[in-house]
Amino acid sequence: MQEPDRLYLPLIQQSGGSVQRAQITGIGVAGDRYVVSFTTTGFVPQLPGQHVHFFFNTVPPEQAGAPGTGIWHVHGSLTSYNGITLAERPTGASQICVLIANPDHSVQFNTGNCYNLP
Repeated sequence: MQEPDRLYLPLIQQSGGSVQRAQITGIGVAGDRYVVSFTTTGFVPQLPGQHVHFFFNTVPPEQAGAPGTGIWHVHGSLTSYNGITLAERPTGASQICVLIANPDHSVQFNTGNCYNLP
């Protein structure tokens, strides 16, 4: 008995989609403002839409977006961010952090990093 021609395809495991990350690569000072340089992987920040939130390390990540009560700054482009003034630095803050945020301003945990302030 002859078997019909068969085609066997390799098993491809799903990876769960692309990895999305935001990473602060440097922080400088220009005048009275911090200048935060960053990169993203897997998405381009935009408003409205998926974007990033910057916040000081005195704010817990779960408070760095809606419905949290922490202070956070919204940014929707790939340009360096200069919306945080030196005067806004709270007592005890030693870093600025970034997380990816959804269109409703909720944050995606473990998608960013923190970087030491100058």
